[in-house]
Amino acid sequence: MNDLRVVAVHAHPDDEVIWTGGTLAKLARNGADVTVITCTTGELGEVIGDTYQALVGDRLDILGGFRLRELAGSLTALGINGPNHIPVLLGGIGAYRDSGMEGSPTTDHPHAFVRSGEQAVSQLQELLAELRPHLVITYDADGGYGHPDHIRAHEITVEATRRLREVEPDLYRTAWTKTDPEAISAGYAAIVDIPDGWIPADVDSIATAPGQIEVTLSEDDLDAKHAGMRAHATQIWLADAQSSDVNPQAAEGSIDDSGRALGMWTLSNLVTQPLIPTEHFGAGTADESWLRDVL
Repeated sequence: MNDLRVVAVHAHPDDEVIWTGGTLAKLARNGADVTVITCTTGELGEVIGDTYQALVGDRLDILGGFRLRELAGSLTALGINGPNHIPVLLGGIGAYRDSGMEGSPTTDHPHAFVRSGEQAVSQLQELLAELRPHLVITYDADGGYGHPDHIRAHEITVEATRRLREVEPDLYRTAWTKTDPEAISAGYAAIVDIPDGWIPADVDSIATAPGQIEVTLSEDDLDAKHAGMRAHATQIWLADAQSSDVNPQAAEGSIDDSGRALGMWTLSNLVTQPLIPTEHFGAGTADESWLRDVL
């Protein structure tokens, strides 16, 4: 692992820990050089709790700067992005704006990430050429659940890595994050009681796709992922009986002892999600057996 270089390309702050946090922490702890490239500062995210509600896009519109600091805390918890855990923003801070969901008028903003064109491809290509990763991880072609910025991250990663492999074919192999249906269903089945005010999930409505590679997370990996999620307090609420300045209301639920889930969390929609002990990936241009060995 000491010579392995890995880059994850994510759309917004918090995606790095929700989709890949345990795996990136595992790789870094085992000696890999791991970098997350984030494409926007998530200006259009919603906010959990009352304290910082005014930061959102249709009020003060300064949530992006707040989320950038949350990202720095998450990178520190995961032990990635170099010794100082500094966020790497595609094109620099403020180059691209959170596009919002499909059909929203915010996708027409001139700086929306979905409008980033060739410039974003070239910028990612330049960053990757500097980092020279063996493996590049991002979402699959549908962005995991259809978010336009996730789909755009996939598109620019595919094109940038394609160009770079023409010069160095042994580098820039790709893999896609997955939400495995069996693992998620098992996680939901392990939930006994959800916190007050949280909403039970409609499991059948969750966008899932089987992953060829399952990464089992150790206690250390899960501790790092939990701490990284907690750093994104405006976006992620953990049922861990702790409060914060962002959300002074603690939440607590219960799970069974099967090990299929290790806790619960939610976004601003308050739909309950299990914290499962695995992360899943599909092979893009990476050979599946090589990817399995690496992860």
